[in-house]
Amino acid sequence: GAVKFHAEITCDYESPWSDKKTYTYTNEQIVQVTDLGMTVRYGAGKAAVLVSSLSTGKPVEGAVVSAYITKYYLKDEDVITLNNPVAQSTTNSSGLAVITLPVVSDSDADNVYFRAEKDGDTVIFRPYGNRIWGSYIRAADVDLGYPLRTTNVAFMFTDRGLYKPGETMRVRGIDRNLRMGTYSPYSGPCKLVIRESKWKGETIMTQRGTVSETGGFTSTFQLPADLKPGTYDILYYRSD
Repeated sequence: GAVKFHAEITCDYESPWSDKKTYTYTNEQIVQVTDLGMTVRYGAGKAAVLVSSLSTGKPVEGAVVSAYITKYYLKDEDVITLNNPVAQSTTNSSGLAVITLPVVSDSDADNVYFRAEKDGDTVIFRPYGNRIWGSYIRAADVDLGYPLRTTNVAFMFTDRGLYKPGETMRVRGIDRNLRMGTYSPYSGPCKLVIRESKWKGETIMTQRGTVSETGGFTSTFQLPADLKPGTYDILYYRSD
């Protein structure tokens, strides 16, 4: 079960910025009383939960593990009364339960909670962090909506790493879209920029081109004859 502690401390208080003579400090804490311990590893679409006995350290078989996803931050007293889980599973002889989580949007993944129950004993765990004395010790930060977004993944290289002023530099690369764990080629306009590798570095050259249907691009730069010795960055942009 769980116990809620409520404490108030009143003390004398003097401040040059206030006429208030007393100060009352209030603190509340939910304490879970349980023999069940949980180790949780979760990401977009799946969670692995290991349930063990805190008194013996042995795995707990047959524990029902539930997952909850809420849109907003919950108070401690609301957490212990969570219902309507989004997914459930039962631990095996090794105390392990694998849960398939729904893939949700960013706004639905702010808070993820897990509950384990066995023979009337219950424990609830929020992997995102652990609240101690009103502050959070962050343990994990998983964006369950990440696979729904399309991520641009590009790789490029030059024919060598060292050039003299006036020489020709060749650049090749590939560009992919990553969504739901699957890569697909990007095809369309692009831009390559050579810039000094420093804060507010000067742009030396710019070229525009087209990425092929297979997601490949190539470009050739004739470096200026008066190019100063130094380090330069090559920046790739999708022009869409």
